[in-house]
Amino acid sequence: MKAGLLPELSVGTNIYRLRELEGNQWWYQRKFQTPKRPGHTRIELVFEGVDCLGTVFLNGREVGQTRNMFIAHRFDVTDFLSKDGSENELTVRLDSAVIEGRKHQPAVVEGAFPVNWESLAVRKAPHMYGWDIMPRIVSAGLWRSVRLELTPDTHWQDVYFTTLQADPAQHKARILVDWQFNTEQFDIDHWQVRVSLDRDGKTIHNSTYSVVNPHDRQLLI
Repeated sequence: MKAGLLPELSVGTNIYRLRELEGNQWWYQRKFQTPKRPGHTRIELVFEGVDCLGTVFLNGREVGQTRNMFIAHRFDVTDFLSKDGSENELTVRLDSAVIEGRKHQPAVVEGAFPVNWESLAVRKAPHMYGWDIMPRIVSAGLWRSVRLELTPDTHWQDVYFTTLQADPAQHKARILVDWQFNTEQFDIDHWQVRVSLDRDGKTIHNSTYSVVNPHDRQLLI
């Protein structure tokens, strides 16, 4: 619409003009300079939202693929970036979600509206294929931001807490904590992980655990 190639889609039956574009392949491209990188850091290319079936290239080399519009995607591009001061060229190819969706052979236990079968095997918002809340608009594009992140060689990948049991009368709770960190170092046996829980500026739990591998799960009582 902005380019003048489509009429105002909210008028009349203009929305049906999008049907002819559902089999298209879409390309994004831009150039940027390599950022300065302190020692012991890696550079990650972060896509907050890609809709949907993307293949990412940096300087002509494939970095990775995306297959889910609902989650962020990260790619370590340290070794893909130019190191001589020249520009980098980032390219994203988006394939047709409709064509890909038609490759799926639904099982007898699967169900969909007549216009939604193509959505069953694609991690894409089902209402885009037509719903009672909106007409069919099978979109494609980068729908959230894209950025570069400098990440230390050793860093937290994920930390997750969940409450298994709570006793408000006794002011007690059983909490499970799960963590994962990434590191390029092999010898981590002398490392420790410290876990603390704060509430209203006051530390209510503090514990230390020996490290034998980058992932662990502990029960806090």
